[in-house]
Amino acid sequence: MSVSDLFSRRLTVCVTGGAGFIGSWLVSKLIALGHKVVVLDALSSGVPAPQLAPGLQFVQGSVLDPRAVDEATRGADVLMHLAGIVGMRLARAERQRALEVSVEGTETLLSHSPAIPTVLLSSSAVYGVNSSRVSNEFMGGCEDKALVYDGGLAGYATGKCRMEVLGRRADRPVIIVRPFNVVGPGQVSTWGMVLPSFVERACANEELIVYNDGQQTRSFSFVGTFVDALLHAMSIPAAWQLSDRALNIGAPTETSILDLARLVIARAKSRSTIVHVPYESVFPHSRDVAARTPDTARLTSLIGPINWPSIEQIVDMVIDSRRS
Repeated sequence: MSVSDLFSRRLTVCVTGGAGFIGSWLVSKLIALGHKVVVLDALSSGVPAPQLAPGLQFVQGSVLDPRAVDEATRGADVLMHLAGIVGMRLARAERQRALEVSVEGTETLLSHSPAIPTVLLSSSAVYGVNSSRVSNEFMGGCEDKALVYDGGLAGYATGKCRMEVLGRRADRPVIIVRPFNVVGPGQVSTWGMVLPSFVERACANEELIVYNDGQQTRSFSFVGTFVDALLHAMSIPAAWQLSDRALNIGAPTETSILDLARLVIARAKSRSTIVHVPYESVFPHSRDVAARTPDTARLTSLIGPINWPSIEQIVDMVIDSRRS
C-alpha cells in the first residue's frame, strides 16, 4: 500500500506489544477510528491479554517466533512494532533479553512480514548520557553513546540503536519513533516507572525515593496525545521520507524529578516525605541522564503545533486513575 493512502480507508494494523501501556492506548484509538487490529504480544511482563472486542484479534506469541509473526502480520496493511522490555529495573535485570527482543525481534519481524509500512518504536535512550538539555534527531543512534547509557554492557539502549539500523536498511517505508517519557493512566510502577511509582507511594503516604539531588529533568508526555501525534504523523507522506527515518515524539517541556515528587505529594494531599538515594546504589556503574527533552521541530513541521497536557494535568489524571 502507498503511504499516501494510509488511513484513507479501513486498515488492518498489526501492533506488536499491543497489550502494554502505550500499545493498549494505541489499539483502543485504532479501533475507535474503525480499523481492524491484530495484537501480537507474549504477555511476558505480566500484563493481561487484551479484552477481545469487535475489530480486535489477539495472537499470543513472541516477536522472536517466526510462526507467530507470520500469523499476526498475514493480511496486515501496516505494522507497528512496540514490543520490547520496559522499565530501567527490568531492562538491567534482563539485559540480554532486552537486547534480543530489540535486535532479533526486529530482524524476525522484517523478514517474516509483508513489506508494508512499518513503525518501529525506539527510545530516547539512544541519545545516551549526553550534556545537551534538548535532543534532536541527528544526535541519536550512536551505539557508543548507548553503551554508556547501558553501563558499559550492551543492553536496552544498544538494542534500540541496532533496531534503528535495521529500520534504516529495510526495503520498505519505515518511521523510527523516539518517544520521551510517555506517561498516563494505566502505566504501572512495577519496573520503576517514575510517575506511577511516585503516585502509588504518595497515595499510600510512603516515602518517595529520588535519585541524587533530583535536579535531573525529563519531558513527561501524555500517552493519549502521543498516540494522536503518532497516528497524525503516519498520515503525512513526508514522515515516511525522512532521510534517517527518525522522529522524536514528546512534550518539549521539562520537569525536574524533585519538582515532580513535590507536585505528586501536593496534588495527592499526601503525608509522604522525599528521600534522596545515590543513583549508583541502585544502578551500579551507571550515570543518570541529567536532562532529556526532545527537539520537536521535525514533528511540528509535519503535523503542526501540539497541545500537550501540562504536568499538573497529567499528575491529576494518574492520581484519579489510581484512586478509582
